[in-house]
Amino acid sequence: MENKTEDLYYLIWTKIRELTTLTATTALCDFEKASLNAFQRVYPSINLTCCFFHLSQCIWRSIQRNGIVTHYNNDDNIRNRLKMFGALAFCPVNDVVRYFEIIEDVLREEGSYEILSEFIMYFEDTFIGRFTRQGRVQPRFGISLWNQRDRTINDLPRTNNHIEGWHRAFSSMISCNHPNIFTFLLFLKKEQSLSDNKINGAILNSAKNHRHTLYEIISSQIKATIENYHQLPPL
Repeated sequence: MENKTEDLYYLIWTKIRELTTLTATTALCDFEKASLNAFQRVYPSINLTCCFFHLSQCIWRSIQRNGIVTHYNNDDNIRNRLKMFGALAFCPVNDVVRYFEIIEDVLREEGSYEILSEFIMYFEDTFIGRFTRQGRVQPRFGISLWNQRDRTINDLPRTNNHIEGWHRAFSSMISCNHPNIFTFLLFLKKEQSLSDNKINGAILNSAKNHRHTLYEIISSQIKATIENYHQLPPL
């Protein structure tokens, strides 16, 4: 979609609201500010959370942009410290700033702060809020928006990778980047028919959709860590 403005997204979400009865209480999104703001305007009662995979992507792109990939690849300690910034998403919202500051202090003590200073400033401005004399300013994305603690405790997905996987598969099926409306509707009907068959098969077989076993193991480990949060040392 071209011209991805907040007003255009607002029109799209408004039309979706008019055409559907959306009963969701939570939703996942990426870090596209215009779409995010428009969604919150149209669905203010839905609890919106940014995808953890996209948070990890933001962190990795900043690592690349700030020229610290070599340090990440070759220095185990720096790599572990950088991973801690993503792990902040699993702390209680009210503890995130405190643990961010603890990571900063540890990096200063270890002598790594200067190497990572540009990355730290990016993360602070984008996800924490820059510290000023008047206190911390609002970050570009509020902490509650990218925090994954509640979703993990409630066994909700933390990423929208399955949706993006469907998009890739659907695009591959159409085999062209910009189909006309008639071609698009034809393949959309075919996809709907396939989906209906899968749903009916699942109902008849009482089948339960299982996430990949490795994903389940990792999710269980993260959830167990969260549940024991107050018994663990800060770092």
